Amino acid sequence: MRNADADVLQQLPSLALAFGILKMPESPRWLIMQGRLGDAKSILLRVSNSKEEAEIRFSDIKAAAGIPENCTADTVKLSTQTRGEGVWKELLLRPTPPVRWMLLAAVGIHFFEHATGIEAVVLYSPRIFKKAGVHSKHKLLLATVKCFNFSLTFQILNSDLRWTRMRGSFMFLARGTWYRIC
Repeated sequence: MRNADADVLQQLPSLALAFGILKMPESPRWLIMQGRLGDAKSILLRVSNSKEEAEIRFSDIKAAAGIPENCTADTVKLSTQTRGEGVWKELLLRPTPPVRWMLLAAVGIHFFEHATGIEAVVLYSPRIFKKAGVHSKHKLLLATVKCFNFSLTFQILNSDLRWTRMRGSFMFLARGTWYRIC
């Protein structure tokens, strides 16, 4: 594969993400806080599993924004601007089960990145390999990825031995490590 083809291939995920973001609807919470109730309700109807769920979420957001429940207008003039205090309180003090799982995943990923030290491997291995005499960008990238895979294999092997104590998985990981080295 030519270098230009590889560059285009590497840009495809970013382009797909950019187009996805352009198609993503605005936040119903933000729309309600701007007084655009009709737009918020239509988006909630589009992204919710059922009409009842959309109505419940719509009324909850309206109540949090201080809009009376019996208000049926499409646009409302809000007298005060909020700074998002309710959002942080809801996010950290009373998260719903799906939000709780998202928070746990986000914090967990960052915890394990720092606990395993993988960010140091990813950030500093190109410099180390460059000082060792590897100057080609492609070889630097390949060496970094191989170093990452190698360290991750031993971390998984170590945790597997600690947690499960199974000989079968040890042999499987040892063979996988050997194949990766060779």
